[in-house]
Amino acid sequence: LNIDGAVFYFCTDDAAEFPAGPHFSPKFYITGLGGAIFLGITVGYATGPPLFRSWSYRSICRVTILMRVVTQLAMVPLLRRSGFGVPDSVWLLAVMGIDSMVQAWRWIPKQVLAAHLAPKGVEATCLGLHAGTFNMANILSSYCGSFILGYFGVSPRGAPLEAGKFDNLWKVQCMSALLPLALLFLVPVLVPKKAQTEPLLEEHDDSATHNSLFERFTQR
Repeated sequence: LNIDGAVFYFCTDDAAEFPAGPHFSPKFYITGLGGAIFLGITVGYATGPPLFRSWSYRSICRVTILMRVVTQLAMVPLLRRSGFGVPDSVWLLAVMGIDSMVQAWRWIPKQVLAAHLAPKGVEATCLGLHAGTFNMANILSSYCGSFILGYFGVSPRGAPLEAGKFDNLWKVQCMSALLPLALLFLVPVLVPKKAQTEPLLEEHDDSATHNSLFERFTQR
């Protein structure tokens, strides 16, 4: 679930709008957070290949899903205003940096998997379809996040005295963090048990659906 809009107002509302908030400046939120995310992605790209070179796609998916659950839940203390004495800025930058690193660890294997599954001669088409589904998932994530935020009454807009709009934000954050756990049940079904260095299309490299359930059902 994408709830970035509500988190933005939580972090940047001033004392008149949200007296108990962290009161980050928009400049810090955009520049500082952007820098932490960039650093996390860079570290993830640099360390991911040597760390996961011999891992199977399934193992990478399971580990990174669980790690992202942890990093997303780490936002809850900030949203509940109980950062264990750690400055809000340090907590936010650390959480977002580590979260971005975990995303980067998963990104490269995902791209490698898509490349291995592309039939010979239609690699560009498959890459386009893959990018399209990824973008569609991001859009649906925003729609679903907006719906859940509205359902829980989390609708800040930078207006004075809107502290009550954030009462349930931590609950939505918990939902956003825990929902991906459902994907763990789909990993054995949808993700091959092979390493990134192993080929996936061995029998017919011109087809990504050879001997699939659909082909067997339709006897094609």
